[in-house]
Amino acid sequence: MTQVIYEKPIRAARKHKRRGSGMRLFKWVLVVGVLAAIYAVAPRPYLRWQYEFTSPGGTMNPYADRRYLRCDYIGSKGTFTVRPTDGTCGVVIWR
Repeated sequence: MTQVIYEKPIRAARKHKRRGSGMRLFKWVLVVGVLAAIYAVAPRPYLRWQYEFTSPGGTMNPYADRRYLRCDYIGSKGTFTVRPTDGTCGVVIWR
C-alpha cells in the first residue's frame, strides 16, 4: 500500500500594499488639528450664574427696571465677574 502525501501549494507573498492608508491617517490628523485649533481660538458661551442689582421698585417687584451692579458668569473655562457700567448684564455672553 502506498501512502499519498498532499502538500499545500505555497502562496506567493503579497506584493501590493494597502492603498491610501497614509492618506487616511493624514486626513484624521488634519481634522483633529483643525478642531483643536477652533476650540482653542473660538469664543465660548458663559451663562449668568449670580447677580446683584438695585431697583427703584424694590427687589420684590418683577416688573421694575433693574440696574445690575455685579454679574457672575460660569462657563467651560471657569467663572468670572463683570461690573457693568451701563447697568445691563446679558444672560449669555461669548468670551
